Amino acid sequence: MGDKYKYKVALSFAGEDRGYVQKVADELKRKGITVFYDRYEETELWGKNLYVHLSEVYGEMAEYCILFISSHYSNKLWTNHEREHAQVRAFKEKHEYILPARFDNTKIPGLPDTVGYIDLNNYTPEEFADIIHKKVRNESSDSTDKTRPEAFHAKPNKQEMLFSELNKFYQNNSI
Repeated sequence: MGDKYKYKVALSFAGEDRGYVQKVADELKRKGITVFYDRYEETELWGKNLYVHLSEVYGEMAEYCILFISSHYSNKLWTNHEREHAQVRAFKEKHEYILPARFDNTKIPGLPDTVGYIDLNNYTPEEFADIIHKKVRNESSDSTDKTRPEAFHAKPNKQEMLFSELNKFYQNNSI
């Protein structure tokens, strides 16, 4: 996939979360990762039809898209526009294009609870940039930080929760 894309990662976030995201973007840039971050692109964005251009960025121009999910994220027109174009791309492809990272448990339309995400409350921006760097450089999953399993989550679906509760019931009430 490498040279096929202008950006290795595109960052989609709400302005209220800019402080954290800015530090992640700076660290990624320092590591040599090409990143779409709006402040890095001010000159290029000036005068463009942002509706069209951002559709292209999040739908075609990045190898990965990181969604910084928060209550602010879910309520913004622009972040929803970015997410929708990323989701169209993800639907067409068979690799992990959308990489969700959560500040909180806000529900996002079209993002199943079973998709693994990073809990940003467990990482500094620099630590999260390291995780992104490992992911986009295609390092094996064995390099995942096993000392902090609480930071990676995939929410169980209702069937898994029911199965878990039934197992607990049978274990506690064996005949």
